[in-house]
Amino acid sequence: MNSNPFLSKEISFKRILKGFAITLPCMIMIFVIGNYSYNFIDSTLRSHYVGEKVLGVEDTESRVIGVEEIKKHLKSLIPEKYELVESPPEGSDSEDDGCINLFGIYPKTYSEAQRKYLSEAGLMYCEDIYKAVFRSQMEDAKYSQEKNAWAWIDIGDPEGNVGGYYEQTFYGNNLVSIADAWGSHYDGNLYIVRIKNSKELVVLSIPLSNRIRCETYDENGVETMKEDCVNFMNSMDMTTDWVPQEIYDNYYNDLLEMLRGI
Repeated sequence: MNSNPFLSKEISFKRILKGFAITLPCMIMIFVIGNYSYNFIDSTLRSHYVGEKVLGVEDTESRVIGVEEIKKHLKSLIPEKYELVESPPEGSDSEDDGCINLFGIYPKTYSEAQRKYLSEAGLMYCEDIYKAVFRSQMEDAKYSQEKNAWAWIDIGDPEGNVGGYYEQTFYGNNLVSIADAWGSHYDGNLYIVRIKNSKELVVLSIPLSNRIRCETYDENGVETMKEDCVNFMNSMDMTTDWVPQEIYDNYYNDLLEMLRGI
């Protein structure tokens, strides 16, 4: 047995150097490969999930469809039982909200009297979700970026505070907000869809009820009742001057399916 302590220390030191020379390159390779793999996976996930978001504050907002392309696409989604009537080239109630009416939508089975006295569905296009405002008689609907939802705001509130948020539901892969649209002579819903990877919106309006007024007045303020209007209300078995909601439920029961394809 060799008892020279200096020889034992020399052999041990050489072994350490040899082991270090083998281990160091392996550690460098592992670090480089691991860092590359992490960056590749991270960039892939970011590209997939950010690019696929439909609503939310992190989407790319890079795609601009434009109104003419949208009109062509919407025409292809309308069920055959409905007729589209192109709206005049004018905006909605607000001139600065970037929204324009596209089409009125009638069941093809509507009679002339029904076209005259019943409300139609409609389609609207808005170019910027952050500018769009939908007004009812006593409230506005505006998009909340913080909550990723459409909020209602009482127009009588001087502070403009949010009173609540409208219902959201999925139609296929599209998250749709359902806002109110109502006034003294109309009640309906707005189905608001944000177009993927853009700030653009498509809004489908569907009536729930409307008020039919048959009275008319001459220059002296004398009231008379329009005969065709009275006959129409009688034919509908209406007990008030408001059209029953089930009438519109029956006429527009399958129009909501188009929301899946927007």
